[in-house]
Amino acid sequence: MDWRAEMMHRHPAPEAGFEAATEAALKALKEIEAAVARGEEPEDAYHWVTRYDVNGEEAVPLPADWFGPRDEHYGYTEGGYGRLSSKPSD
Repeated sequence: MDWRAEMMHRHPAPEAGFEAATEAALKALKEIEAAVARGEEPEDAYHWVTRYDVNGEEAVPLPADWFGPRDEHYGYTEGGYGRLSSKPSD
């Protein structure tokens, strides 16, 4: 999806309005179709984790370098338990 979104962003509408937006989108879709026909569509996939901090005698901290920018991090906050960050923390 990131690859397709990047190609769509290359074709902004030159002015406001439905017709301009439609024309820009059609140009982008034609570029995407041509790139797919040439075999240029990436086959990669993203991997990510959702991490939940727990406490207790058997809880073990994980190294911060195990996590990437797409990972989610949940843990204890001042207000209770919730999302801490989408970025790795120490």
